[in-house]
Amino acid sequence: MTEPHTLLDETFHALAQPLMALRATVELGLAEAPSKLDAPQVLGECLRLLDQLTDQMSIMREIASVEDAPSLESRDGDAILRGCADEMATVAQEYGVAIHVDASVTMIECDEPTFRRAAFVLLDAMIAAMPHGGEIRLGLIEDGDCLQLVVSPETRAGLRHKLCWKLMQAAGGSAKTCADGSTSVMFRKASCRQLQ
Repeated sequence: MTEPHTLLDETFHALAQPLMALRATVELGLAEAPSKLDAPQVLGECLRLLDQLTDQMSIMREIASVEDAPSLESRDGDAILRGCADEMATVAQEYGVAIHVDASVTMIECDEPTFRRAAFVLLDAMIAAMPHGGEIRLGLIEDGDCLQLVVSPETRAGLRHKLCWKLMQAAGGSAKTCADGSTSVMFRKASCRQLQ
């Protein structure tokens, strides 16, 4: 029996190769004989759509390959979010977007590399969804024995949104879709025993 990830990889490569060949052919046609083409804008649009399709397929592949973290450890969620925001600051500024991380005491149980990856995907999706600039706010707030990841403005950026929340779950969070379509992610607070 074929492993799911192997099958997905094979499907991705089987679809991506002809799409990339088609893209290269269209690019060559645009570069070598633009005066002979009846509708270069149509070919340009085809290129844009091929890029979008290839990007979506790549995200689908990444979603399917996300695995739960083998072990969770006590980590400073606030510091992780701040580090990701700092690393994304230059890209955000190019789009006129400011990123703010609300400060709090946020020792959470998580897998740090997966949590960091999820935060990068989230910020990237939010920046892309703000072509006219704006402000992103995120942080972890107390909710009983847990900490809830709060993000403003709400984003539902298609597959990137799904990838982000799947990564958050793999990092140790519990994600659920609310009645209004937004996603809520909760992380367990690190216990005092773990912090000592």
